[in-house]
Amino acid sequence: MCAGQGIGERKMEVAEERERGRGKNRIWIKNGIVYDPLNGIEGERKDIFIENGVIVEELSGKAEKILDVSGKIVMPAGIDAHSYVATFGMNLARFLLKFPTVHEIGVSYAKMGFTHVNEPLATLETACSVHHELASIPFVDASTFTALSLRDFAKEIREGDFETVRAVFNILADMTKAIGIKIYDSRVHFEKKGFFYRDIDMNTCLRFLQKVSNEGEGKREGDTAGEGEGVEEHETAENVRMHLRATPAVLEAPFEELRSFRLANITAGVDSEEKYENALKFLCGGGLASIAIPLRTAVCDSCEGTVFIDLGFEKPIVFKRTKPSEEAVLFALKLALEAVEEHGSFALCSAGSIKEFPKILALLLDRHLREEIIGSLASELPSVEFSLSELVLATRANPARLLSLNKGHLGTGAKADIAIYDISEDTKGWELVRGFRECEFLLKCGDFVVFNRKIVRKNCETQTFFKKASPSDWKIKGVRETLRRICDSRSFRRENLCVHECFLKRFNA
Repeated sequence: MCAGQGIGERKMEVAEERERGRGKNRIWIKNGIVYDPLNGIEGERKDIFIENGVIVEELSGKAEKILDVSGKIVMPAGIDAHSYVATFGMNLARFLLKFPTVHEIGVSYAKMGFTHVNEPLATLETACSVHHELASIPFVDASTFTALSLRDFAKEIREGDFETVRAVFNILADMTKAIGIKIYDSRVHFEKKGFFYRDIDMNTCLRFLQKVSNEGEGKREGDTAGEGEGVEEHETAENVRMHLRATPAVLEAPFEELRSFRLANITAGVDSEEKYENALKFLCGGGLASIAIPLRTAVCDSCEGTVFIDLGFEKPIVFKRTKPSEEAVLFALKLALEAVEEHGSFALCSAGSIKEFPKILALLLDRHLREEIIGSLASELPSVEFSLSELVLATRANPARLLSLNKGHLGTGAKADIAIYDISEDTKGWELVRGFRECEFLLKCGDFVVFNRKIVRKNCETQTFFKKASPSDWKIKGVRETLRRICDSRSFRRENLCVHECFLKRFNA
């Protein structure tokens, strides 16, 4: 009797999911107000057609699901390019500080209309742990940066051997299944008590890494990405992108040296008016960076302050709570607003404060709401307001560009990751916050994840995106010796660095 009831209940659940659109091959989204700036669409009433999870010009047959979204905003699903959701130590934060669980993180992203998150801090030692966490987050695709210390490459930097370093970066990204390499320290610094200091200054390191970046563009000999069999869609054999951790010292560097890099959380490097002007110049001069906007009212969900974890690159391991200063909040908001006004490029990111993100988006769209949320600080900000098209650039198109993903647009052939919101250009105040906190509909690869503001999927296929090394990388002289030295310094074998393939494509329940 009980077993029979269980089967019947499951059949009802399956029927309900199918009724809401799960598994439909052909979907017609009617009368949406579409924002897709990469394809020149800014608030046009358009229909979108989806077949087998991909956006198409027209359907090959009768639509199996028709959704009329008249008056609602349709845009690509969101991408969070820099959010600490799986950093080593997060489980301790969940236990001690009530940081959200992996399930809560996935639900929050889905409700906000986001389908991709990038964890910015994996290391050679922690990559397996980070990917294990990422693989447990439902509803969103994932990627990660592998943070490297330049101390591992001091020999190559002194000798000017940028070809070896470029190849090693590609190989380490492949081994740790990372989409980019994050340079954590911008100089090489050794300290041995009782002996001496051996330094390589920041400018020398940046010039070296500039050669690694600029002379390593494009495909390499033996690359196969996009040309045939054996290459998954979430892999690419292009040279791995370098992301430089923004610090006050980095923002003092000449613009021509910095423009070769993508800066991670540029606001972390702004501690004065001079650094602010340099950051704005970088964004408006063709540079691309992520921007995190902290709020004094923001908490790490239910804990006081945000969690700060230093993995020991420059200091012993630190684990503490912290709150942003008023100056940090002001610089971050002002930078985003003035960069938009000057047509600069940046990717907005939550940096871990996921539940505060809808409030931050609303602040950028409505200058009057700023007074209510940040008080007297609002009077020091420009009166600029984002348009919805500019918001799509900052939360969809530019994050995709920052991570080198073929996402963030609604063009023909794109995967049907689509968010639909019950807002308009005229929506203001707390209605904006509510609108961004709970999207009306969310489709991932053409399947409904959110329907009428409710999560309707119990299962969702997700994948991890990463850079793939080329066979030619292994042929560069010095590569194997450098890898052996890096592993020996950690008492590792090379295979200990490798992340298992099971984390790359999964079906979350």
